[in-house]
Formats: sequence, C-alpha cells, structure tokens
Amino acid sequence: GVVLVFQAVGDGLERFRQRLNDAPATEPDPGSPLPGRARINWRWLAVAAVVVLVATAGYLGRNRWTYQTYATGYAQTRTLTLPDGSRVVLNAHSVLRVPRFGFGTSARAVRLTGEAEFDVRHTTDHRRFTVETEQGVQVEVLGTEFVVYARPRGTKVVLSRGKVNVHYAGGQTGQTLTMRPGDLVQFTAAGRLLRHQPTQPEQHTAWKHHRFVFDDTPLREVLPLLIDNYGLTVR
Repeated sequence: GVVLVFQAVGDGLERFRQRLNDAPATEPDPGSPLPGRARINWRWLAVAAVVVLVATAGYLGRNRWTYQTYATGYAQTRTLTLPDGSRVVLNAHSVLRVPRFGFGTSARAVRLTGEAEFDVRHTTDHRRFTVETEQGVQVEVLGTEFVVYARPRGTKVVLSRGKVNVHYAGGQTGQTLTMRPGDLVQFTAAGRLLRHQPTQPEQHTAWKHHRFVFDDTPLREVLPLLIDNYGLTVR
C-alpha cells in the first residue's frame, strides 16, 4: 500500500511539472490587479485625506472663526467698544472673545480670561449681557458697570453701579447670587465663596490708570498682581 501512495504522489508531481513547461512565459500586466491583493484607489484615498485635514483644521480653528478675539500683553490696557455700544477696558494679560455673528441680535455673551471693566449699554428690548469665565462663573446684567477678574487663582466680581446676577456652580445644582452696587464677590480656586463691601471699591479699578492701591494688603495678595499684570518672576 505504501508503494502505491508514493506512486500517486510521484504521478501528481510529474503532471504539475508538465503544466509549468507548457505554460507561456508572459509578464503580468502592470495595470491589472495582482491576484490575492486588494486594489488601492489612490484617488479616493487622497480625497479622504483632504477631508480629514479640513475637518481637523476647522475643529482646531473654530474659536478663530466663531469669535473675534481681543488681547492685551503684559503692562498693557486696551479700551474697546462692542457692536452694541458697550464699553470694555481690558486689563493687562487678558483675552476677551466676542461672537462674530449674531452679537446683539439674539444674545450678548462674551468670554473673558483675565480682567476687564464693563460698561454695558442698556437695550430697548432689555436684552441681557453675559460674561462667561473659564471657571464656570457667569455674570448676567441688563445695563450696569462692573469689573470681572477671571484668572487661575479664582474669579472676582466688583459692582460699581446697577445690578447683576452671578451664576455659579454650588452643590449639586447651580446657584444665583444677586449683587448690589459696592459689592465684591470672590470665588477662590478651591471653590470658596466670599462676599463683602470694600470701603474703597474704586481701588479695584485703579489698574485702568496703571496704578495699584495697597492699604495694609498682605504680601501674598500683592505678588499675584505683579505676576498677572507684568509677567514678573518674584522671589
């Protein structure tokens, strides 16, 4: 039985060799797909790559297209007039983002990083004006004058005149605090809420004139002002 098996294998090898000798020696067509391999459509691959690049660029630059950005450097202040007529004085090392489209028609909402004084213009339809910070604090007004400080160390709101509502995260739900003229509300980086009425609230806007007023102020409060406004390294 073993001899017959080997004989069958031997006959099969001989037939295979004969087919190889009888087959014409031709080169494969470069334009035809190779057997066993998927054909790659380079045109569609290029289109897909362009779509991915455009989508990525649009996502990364969405703030540039959606918002008009105003910024100041260290030791620099800047006065702006918004499309609705409201006036903003931007303190040093600060960024204000204003929507490019629809500002004043549907809502008036700006985003602040740093410090700025707002003199909000009242509208006939009582359209609210909102200042949003990266710490999740939202200052909502109708027409008033106030200062918002929004830096990594915390958020502070000083109301000069008018009335504002401050929305913030408190507990499991959001909380709203109504401020009166002369009020100072501070949200520390640790989430602590402080509210009081300073005896000289104008001291908190002295930076508009490139001045700081210190009255028995602890050194731990002086140094952050120098760092934030002038970019100094204090030792």
